[in-house]
Amino acid sequence: MKESGLVLYEDTFLSVSLGTSCNVEFDFFKIWQFKKDLEKLKEEFDPSLLRFYHVHPSGFLHYSETDLNCISGLNKAFGYPVHFSILTFENGDLDYLGCNYVSYQYINKKMKEIGTITLDKKYLSLLKILSYEDIFYGDLK
Repeated sequence: MKESGLVLYEDTFLSVSLGTSCNVEFDFFKIWQFKKDLEKLKEEFDPSLLRFYHVHPSGFLHYSETDLNCISGLNKAFGYPVHFSILTFENGDLDYLGCNYVSYQYINKKMKEIGTITLDKKYLSLLKILSYEDIFYGDLK
């Protein structure tokens, strides 16, 4: 299992990332460019519409120190409040998208759990395929 991540702005897909067994990096520059493009169009960028979804291994719904540093930096770059959700899939079966979510905002240098921000099935499927590609496709090298 590998960690993966997805970034949406409201309903607009911004990026997807595939990491390793314990790390994933979001495409900060792609997200920053989206923000700048909105500003060029004289549209206001609302950080509360920015959603980061991050897959952890099953049973690890709590954020890590790396997650904490990530959302702190995202708030500094994009403003407050950026939403950061961690999800874990219940198993590696592609036909089953059962998962658990926890959503956070970074407030006063602490993570605050907020209500669950759900994710459309097409994005859940994408994250599952990325995170469990070794199970689905085996070693393609």
